[in-house]
Parts: sequence; structure tokens; C-alpha cells
Amino acid sequence: MSKKNSNNIVVIGSSGHAKVVIDIIEKEDKYSIVGLIDTFKEIGETSFGYRILGSEQSLPKLFQSYNLCGGFIAIGDNWQRYLMAKKIKKMFCILNVLYSQNPTNFGKIREVQSTCRNCLIIVTAIFTVISI
Repeated sequence: MSKKNSNNIVVIGSSGHAKVVIDIIEKEDKYSIVGLIDTFKEIGETSFGYRILGSEQSLPKLFQSYNLCGGFIAIGDNWQRYLMAKKIKKMFCILNVLYSQNPTNFGKIREVQSTCRNCLIIVTAIFTVISI
């Protein structure tokens, strides 16, 4: 994976919700997932074929190291997702995205326009949107 790819992203989370989000990202083929962020797993472990790169404290360094254009918060528990967004929103702008147009099929990632380079996208519970 090229570190110069301008579509490099991380997925924050590495459990079941992240698996669904990863599947959608891979099917869309618009972004290149460089790895996962997880507070409770060791760096170097793998989940769904991707390496754990660190915890949320690692994000500033990872944005530079991997030329990240952003990331997806893919934590299934609403409260934990909210707490993570609150914790990291001081470092980056955060966007909300609704990506399912048909609840019977996997959704698509809706294009989100922003002037912010380092943006983290909160992927809410499948087929819903919340505001932080």
C-alpha cells in the first residue's frame, strides 16, 4: 500500500460494526484502508485482514506517516462512538455521513464535501445518522 495515496484512511474500531464498514469501503473502492485504530488491541494485531496501527492517541502521527485524508469512526455502541468522537474532535474536524439509501442492501458512502484536510467521518449505526 502506497503511503502517497491521497485516499488513505483509517477505520477506528475493529469489531463487528467495523467489519460492516470495511466491507462497504472495500466495495466502494474509493478509499484505501491503511489499518485500524483500537484502544484495546495491541499494535500489530490483525482484524479483518488489517493491522492495528495504534489507539486514538496515535492519530496525529498516523495522519502524517500514512498521508491520511481522514478516517471512519466505526464503533457500534452509540455511547462509545460518541465518547470517541468527543475525545478526538479536538484534533480533527468530524463529519457525519448517511451511507445507506436502501436498508435491504449494503449502502454506499455518500460524498461529503469539506475544506478540512484531516477529517474523521463518524459512521453511525447502520442506516442512521446522529449529530455530535
